[in-house]
Amino acid sequence: MDFVRELFLSGHVADIVLAVMLLEAFALSWYSRQTAGALTIKTILLALLPGCFLAVALRAALFRAEWFWIALALIGALLSHLADMRQRLQFRSTSTHPR
Repeated sequence: MDFVRELFLSGHVADIVLAVMLLEAFALSWYSRQTAGALTIKTILLALLPGCFLAVALRAALFRAEWFWIALALIGALLSHLADMRQRLQFRSTSTHPR
């Protein structure tokens, strides 16, 4: 249990989350190329970016950073989430109602 406690207290838990998300981006990119899927790099990045910003906010909070750095990361998460939702809704509307 001391290992997990230290992982959180040191802030390295956020680093692990970011590393796993980077691996996920590479895996999704590779899978999309192998299957000729619809996942583009832009789609993958927009899907993962909000989580990356949240992990950065977590890391900043665990390191007791100034409040504005945490707020900035949370705003980044919100904006990237909205960009992701916009892209998904545009894709959905064009795929169900061709122009």
